[in-house]
Parts: sequence; C-alpha cells; structure tokens
Amino acid sequence: MKYELIEIPDLNIDATNKWKICALQIENRSPALNALIEWKRKRPDDFKKIISSMKLVAVNDRVTDPKHVKKRATRTNMAMSTKCELTKA
Repeated sequence: MKYELIEIPDLNIDATNKWKICALQIENRSPALNALIEWKRKRPDDFKKIISSMKLVAVNDRVTDPKHVKKRATRTNMAMSTKCELTKA
C-alpha cells in the first residue's frame, strides 16, 4: 500500500507558517481532497470557511506552547482521579 501526503491546491501556505497542512493519499486516492473539491463545487461559502480555518491552524503555534499542553495521564494519576478534567484553552 502506498501512502503519500499531498498539498491542498486552494490552500496557499507560505514558508513562515508553523504547520504544513496536507491531505493523505492512499493508493492514488484522497478522500479528504475529494471531499474538499466537492465542498468547493457545491457549497463555496462553507468551503471558504474550511480553508480559512486551515490557514488559521497553519499559522498558530499554540499547540507547541508548553503552558497550553496538558501532561499525558499515566496509570498512577489516572487511578487517583475518577473524572476526566479539561484544560481551559
């Protein structure tokens, strides 16, 4: 099976961005890219919102900022806690 990451044609991301957003292609098929093309054809307003949110994610480095990343739960602290806690972003 051949896996490959391909660029999204309508997503113009420059080199200054923190993240590169691609679509997964498996055996020369990309369901994600096909879905985006379908959105572009049938619902252009929603497609623009999707692309703009992808651009926003590409320039945001918040994911790597340690104060916004919660430490992974281990078995020890999972046993001490009975409920799942969410961190405020």
